[in-house]
Amino acid sequence: MEARIWAGNKPVWGGMIAANRFRISPPGESGQWTQMSACDIVNIFIPVDLVDHLGGLRDDAASNQLVANVFVQDRIVLDLVHKMLNTAAMAGQLAQEACDGLITVLVCYLLEHYTQPNSVPERSGLGGSRLRSVLRHIAQSSAESVSNAELAALCGMSEAHFSREFRRAVGLPPHQYMMKLRLERACAALLSEQARVLDIAQECGFTNASHFSRAFSSQYGMSPTIFRQQHRTAT
Repeated sequence: MEARIWAGNKPVWGGMIAANRFRISPPGESGQWTQMSACDIVNIFIPVDLVDHLGGLRDDAASNQLVANVFVQDRIVLDLVHKMLNTAAMAGQLAQEACDGLITVLVCYLLEHYTQPNSVPERSGLGGSRLRSVLRHIAQSSAESVSNAELAALCGMSEAHFSREFRRAVGLPPHQYMMKLRLERACAALLSEQARVLDIAQECGFTNASHFSRAFSSQYGMSPTIFRQQHRTAT
């Protein structure tokens, strides 16, 4: 499905969410969701006190602030969520106790793998007008291949330094961000146009239909053809 997320009046994230992905949403965020096809959504509300309590039991200087700014795939998180959904079958009358135990396991795992360092994060050297210029250039060239060298030159940076700063500022490496834009554009075309999948693939900068199908399936959990069929069935 498609999502737009805000913290107050500030946009935090937007785009298409593939199957089996999750994101940690801190208190105060709000969102708008557009269901593009049949799907199930699980929201897990974790008390801040529980996070603070478990975090306080750690003997290192790690922060207790959970962070996952983009939707990510994690097999362990997915497995724990499935177990929570099936606690009635697993534990019967003790389903609530079983679910509470799984929540504890989930929070322990998230604290170990999805926390922000306590130290003040280094500010990205790619921000303000330079970042806007790069993002605008990528958006205008979304159907063409744009090299790191070309983008780095716009900012007066080396390729390696640009790649690090771009990931720090945006949350994704340049090539993954460009792929994300291409797939979002392709998604919109599949839903609003009657063109062949091959034509949409070429229009969005994919070398062939096979390349497009692999990338699309990896991101959205289904082929472009099935995505289009399911949406038409739903509407």
